[in-house]
Amino acid sequence: MSLLPRVLAAHPNAAHTAVSLLCMPSIRNELDIPPDATFHHINQNVDGLALRSLTSVSEAHEPSSSPPSNSLIQMHGRLFDVLCTDKSCGHVEFNTSSPVCPALEGTETC
Repeated sequence: MSLLPRVLAAHPNAAHTAVSLLCMPSIRNELDIPPDATFHHINQNVDGLALRSLTSVSEAHEPSSSPPSNSLIQMHGRLFDVLCTDKSCGHVEFNTSSPVCPALEGTETC
């Protein structure tokens, strides 16, 4: 069985939420953390759950702003990012399809 359906069905848990809350300046302020303090969540997972959690927490607690852009560092990339192999291109696309294009049909089970 392909891993993709299981990854797509997963949801952030309480630990994801707790770490995401620390990324929010307003939450850190409520916790009496000095206002100039920063927090960086460095993550090695590729499943996208940390980003989904951060987005959800940001929408709930600071709906008028997006999450701090440097608050989540994904060390090993993201499973659903498809990158152009031409280094001068820089195109990145979020894609949850399997396969990512018709030319790869049948290779996802190898």
